Amino acid sequence: MYFLIPIDSDGLSCERVDMKQSFAESDVVFSGKAISQEYVSSEYVFANGKNDTKTQFQVIESFKGNNTETIDVISSEWFWGYDFTRGSEYVVFAYDDGQYLRHQTCTPTSLLEHVELEKIRQVANDLESAVANSTHAKWNVGKVQWLEAIYLPSETGVVRVIDPDMNLNPEKVDNIGIDVWSDSHAKGFTSTATETGVSTGVFERTFTLSEERSAPNVLYVREGDTATVTYTDKTLPLEHPFSEIILMDTTLIGRSARPP
Repeated sequence: MYFLIPIDSDGLSCERVDMKQSFAESDVVFSGKAISQEYVSSEYVFANGKNDTKTQFQVIESFKGNNTETIDVISSEWFWGYDFTRGSEYVVFAYDDGQYLRHQTCTPTSLLEHVELEKIRQVANDLESAVANSTHAKWNVGKVQWLEAIYLPSETGVVRVIDPDMNLNPEKVDNIGIDVWSDSHAKGFTSTATETGVSTGVFERTFTLSEERSAPNVLYVREGDTATVTYTDKTLPLEHPFSEIILMDTTLIGRSARPP
């Protein structure tokens, strides 16, 4: 089931868009001028043959995750995307799906003239200071898991991530990014797991499993597949040998092996 959210003339309009949370959840945030555009084939069956738009930006100012002069962003205008216009200047919030940067929906992405740049700069500085001043020894190694070891091909699968460090706002429900794929849909997709309550540090996402198609939050699977979920933990204890690790869990897709 999909719920439509109203869109305004500048793109997707979501209720209660939070600048700090949007900044924390985006991989790249920048201001830039749209200098060129081209259509690319959408990876989603749900697109019904429609194309995505790849917009190249001349970067004006980078706030997070970028040090290049130009940057490409994919936007699915047919699916809650943003209708960027060549020659206009924007502030863009984007996520990395492993192949492309894609416009992050339900964020303050907007025309540059409508954005308070000082507010974005302050959020960037606050988050950078918070990380710099954190005691890494108090951080935890997260955990990711499918709730069941085996799912039927037509069921819904539930992923759970436990990471108290990602309780970024103790007064609100937070979100984190996860990646999901199967043997039959190796490319997979990036999705969002939502905190189960205020300050729980436990995040969950339910996926529809389908033998017919793949779409956002619908994972194409066939009997005998292995479905995989990964979560990148970037907040690790000081004594940990790495600055970040990719956590992984798998589940089997099958009928006959399903325990009673």
